[in-house]
Amino acid sequence: MCEKQTFTRQELYELVWKTPMRRLARQFGLSDVGLAKTCQRHNIPKPPPGYWAKKAHGKIVRRRSLPPCDDPALATITICPRSTTANLEDRAKPPSLGSTFFDQELGRLAELEASGEDPIVAAESLRSPHPLVARTQEGFSASKRDRYHREPTLCPRMVGDLCCLEVRVGPDTIHRALRIMDALLKGLEKRGYKVSVPIEQWQRGTVIDALGSRFHIRLREPALRHKHIPNEKERDAIKKAPHFHSVPTWDYALTGELLLELQHQYGSPICTIRDGKNRRVEDHLSKILLAILRSVDDSKRQAAIDAEKARQRAEAEQRRREEEERRKAEERRQQEEQARVDGLFAEAVQWNRCIQLRAYLGAVRELDDEYHGSLEPNTQLGQWLHWAEAIANQYDPLLSLKAEVEVSVAPAVHGNTETISSPVTKPR
Repeated sequence: MCEKQTFTRQELYELVWKTPMRRLARQFGLSDVGLAKTCQRHNIPKPPPGYWAKKAHGKIVRRRSLPPCDDPALATITICPRSTTANLEDRAKPPSLGSTFFDQELGRLAELEASGEDPIVAAESLRSPHPLVARTQEGFSASKRDRYHREPTLCPRMVGDLCCLEVRVGPDTIHRALRIMDALLKGLEKRGYKVSVPIEQWQRGTVIDALGSRFHIRLREPALRHKHIPNEKERDAIKKAPHFHSVPTWDYALTGELLLELQHQYGSPICTIRDGKNRRVEDHLSKILLAILRSVDDSKRQAAIDAEKARQRAEAEQRRREEEERRKAEERRQQEEQARVDGLFAEAVQWNRCIQLRAYLGAVRELDDEYHGSLEPNTQLGQWLHWAEAIANQYDPLLSLKAEVEVSVAPAVHGNTETISSPVTKPR
């Protein structure tokens, strides 16, 4: 590790123009960017881009001179190399497996599975097998090639009315496949998961009920296909009946490798473990457990997201309803206010009409007095005027307001000291 070094401007200038920046920075324990910034702070010119390439090819290059500096603080440069240990500590550590889970309890379980304290190990021999494995072993004893599958794998037959595990393998890998399924099923039940093969799920895979979710698991042996070459018997049959005889297009050969698949209850794949060049399925069975935990955690996370979205939608709907109610209340208030205003103007118009009516009745009375003298009440005109004046009094808004004011003032006249508010026009 480099130690702290002190240079004058002239010394660092000579080093910068003698050694490429990147190589010199490594000698100082700095990055080339850090060394370039140091030169910039102390006003030390650096070689331009392409300088060292041109110099390596024997071309003439110009060296910029060191400008003078009057600031004594810039006369010396102290270079402190970076601490590799400190840099490694400063780097953000990758998050732990448990911290990547939404549910803390599921994260704790995932940490336990990843630690390998209680791994799932396939036994070398099949002793005291799981009941489902024993049933499947019995089903394989009477198994035959499935006519619905082109691959030459064996399918275990039902044992009585009971279904077997979905294990589709060749004759040479049956024993190994049963050992893997035995270890996996026992490990799942040890962790509190329920393993079953319902009758209605015949040959659709082992059902795993874990932490409120359902999964399907199956073990199979993939096959490779190659173009089928008709043999002599098939060629003769084709010659005799070319239109009625057909030969398969492909031939399938088992690979001897196993493939373990975990699927969600709706058929979407979650985890796949297959044999490789330096990998065997039975050595990575813990991935199935981690995949189950991760899937359940994703479901909980999605449920929480959906619940939050539903809450936000409910809040938005509530705000919309409240805003709609406020808008309707404001519309009602405006309508009521407009009705009061319209009533006010209507009363003013009615009052003006009453004034005009009384003026007209006065003119009629004066005209009758001019021709007939005093008006007799019992005459037809007198009765009509009496009726018309009653109509004017009835529809005059001021008279009704005057009556209300007199009623409200009456208690004050008899000693009531309550404050009387200014009269207002009643809404019609």
